Amino acid sequence: MAYPIFDNSIRKSGYQHALLLTLKKIFELKAGNAASIQCFAQDPVYTEDQASVLQACGIKVLDDPEGFIETDESTVLFSCSPNVPVKQIIADIAQPAVIIWNPVGDVDVSLTAAMLLTRCPF
Repeated sequence: MAYPIFDNSIRKSGYQHALLLTLKKIFELKAGNAASIQCFAQDPVYTEDQASVLQACGIKVLDDPEGFIETDESTVLFSCSPNVPVKQIIADIAQPAVIIWNPVGDVDVSLTAAMLLTRCPF
């Protein structure tokens, strides 16, 4: 018996990890000289099997709060439907070079605007 919610969740997760690997490859090609871009993932629901597959693909799985600690001004941050306040945590730690996340409401829009204005005052 198939469980549609579970199957949909796995498919979405697969798309998200494919995006990470695509971005990693693009940045490595742009950097040239056989550059290796570090890629991290942090999710409390990863199983050992999922972590092994991600590791084999070049994505290192980090435990909370290691992913936040690794964030700096050269980070590409991808956050999709988190179960913790990623935006607020990151705003207090660093200003990543690229942020990809899904806005969930007015608070997200306000926070994003505030971060952009402190980073790019135009």
